[in-house]
Amino acid sequence: MKKEIKNILQELYMIDPELKKHEKDLQRIISQLLKSKPDIKIDKRFVQSLKTEILGKTKKTKNIKSTKINFKWLWNLSYALGGAIIVFVLMFPLIKDNYDASLSPEARKSLSILPLEDESAFGNIGVTSDNSPTVATGLGGGGLNATFSAESVKMIAPFETKFNFVYSGEKINIEDTEMPVYKKNNNSTWSQTLSDKIKDFNSGLLNMNKFSDIDVINLSFNEDKDFGYSVYITPQYNTISINSNWYRWPHPEQDCQEEKCFESLRLKESDVPEDSILIEIADKFLKEYNVDMSNYGAGKIISQWRDVFVADGEDKYVPEIISVIYPLILQGQTVYEQGGTESGITVGIDIRYNKVAHVNNITTLEFSSSKYEIENNFDKILEYAKKGGMNMGYYNAETNNVIDIELDKPFLSLIQYYKRTGNNDEQLFIPAFLFPIKERAEGMHYMQPNVVVPLIKEWFKDQQSDGQYPGLVPKLLEVRAE
Repeated sequence: MKKEIKNILQELYMIDPELKKHEKDLQRIISQLLKSKPDIKIDKRFVQSLKTEILGKTKKTKNIKSTKINFKWLWNLSYALGGAIIVFVLMFPLIKDNYDASLSPEARKSLSILPLEDESAFGNIGVTSDNSPTVATGLGGGGLNATFSAESVKMIAPFETKFNFVYSGEKINIEDTEMPVYKKNNNSTWSQTLSDKIKDFNSGLLNMNKFSDIDVINLSFNEDKDFGYSVYITPQYNTISINSNWYRWPHPEQDCQEEKCFESLRLKESDVPEDSILIEIADKFLKEYNVDMSNYGAGKIISQWRDVFVADGEDKYVPEIISVIYPLILQGQTVYEQGGTESGITVGIDIRYNKVAHVNNITTLEFSSSKYEIENNFDKILEYAKKGGMNMGYYNAETNNVIDIELDKPFLSLIQYYKRTGNNDEQLFIPAFLFPIKERAEGMHYMQPNVVVPLIKEWFKDQQSDGQYPGLVPKLLEVRAE
């Protein structure tokens, strides 16, 4: 029962962290609830139904003035009213500020972090044979930030270039032995709210109320107008993304019948607007659609396309969509992807029309945190960085083509890491040292801006391979028919 009480308390603290001040009283009340109704199944559905009932009652009591809770009085009353009193108890913290907690902009905008007492509460965070680093598709990963499992390495040919990472800077003294790891908590209220709406939907073709335990996976809709948008809501991860509605945006290439026509539509570097103009377009869109940016840094242009090597005589490829990244700031630290690029809300701008084409990674910011032991031996950290860090290159051991890459002084930050647990991807934010690339030699096919070294102690314990996994675009095997 202690474990059940602890689980319920953690869920309730996510609703209102102030409840933690009254933990002992709540423990007694919840214990009474479980004793009075021993047949209750304590699961996510139970906790969610409790939340729903609380929020439903607050809507009816919006005009109640702020009231201090006398927990001793409530504890005595709980004997008379049994388990029902817990709903009454939990209702007060939500209505004390005289607003509907489920609709308040202040509630939506807050960054919530619940510290857990247990250390290493999120399990092993390291690279093992059955837990290779992964990036969940659609959650901000992929592209130049993609990482690969050891199995996938066997399917690709090694690079003809070996990168030799060099560091000549000062040795960093790390006094800390532990640092917090953050886990994103996805609120099941989204799915519950949408499932209730589904049950209310009457098509005349099917009785939707016959379905139970509904879990809404995704919801989408289109704007049916010129330059309209397609909006995708994913309750499982509490994310919203916006894309251009392909059917209502112009596609001049569809009228082309020959190569000359396609070439005439190809963009040039001179067609790319100034960075300030693109950022202004993105800022204006986010403000117009009321996207809360209070926990994100200023917009920056993602310009990795400029670093792609082009042979003499060839024109550089200019993308039609250029993105602006607004990095997530968590506890004063900028969050990065595993590939060393900043992570947060991205706004893609179609530079042919100077209109926002997509917005990705709009999400809730509710976290738990747990302390983890870190590696504070800088020599070990540097040794790992010299191998290429988290996204190691996979090179041909026989190659004589070696390029030195000089690393700059590292800085401490957080990286986004997806850990597979059962059938789910847990989104973690772990402390890491990032070594910036000091100088990018001409023709160098190394796209990462930073070499990433996670600081979790067990990560270093799990490192077995002296080889390097691919963090770049690999040279594919050339398969020939015999």
